[in-house]
Amino acid sequence: MTDDREGVLSEVQRLRSALEAAESSREQLVLRERALQASEERYRLVAQAANELLWDVQIETGRVHYSDALRTVFLHDVAADFEYGPVREFWGDNVHPQDRTRVLASYEASLSGTRDQWIEGYRFVPLPRRQ
Repeated sequence: MTDDREGVLSEVQRLRSALEAAESSREQLVLRERALQASEERYRLVAQAANELLWDVQIETGRVHYSDALRTVFLHDVAADFEYGPVREFWGDNVHPQDRTRVLASYEASLSGTRDQWIEGYRFVPLPRRQ
């Protein structure tokens, strides 16, 4: 009987430890989620205050997220342009023609791994202002 009781107590202790570890992991996950939300809010505020065109590419899919400056500065509809998909279908077509070859070549070089980062100055073509 003592062996059974010790076995049960041992199992209870094991389960208690597992529960405490799970609770600690959950608390860490909540803290990370809060930090991520705060970081995203800071990014949104900086992007809004700077009124600069910021964009983020999902390399695997070629999908792009643009900051609101795409709409407010360059007059492109952000929601519609996000649906264009691959970068070259929208962004590449709207890089100024005199900059396009140089910019797209350096961008492709960064994707192929021949460059650690991509930094390039270029002109982006705005849509004509609507009356």
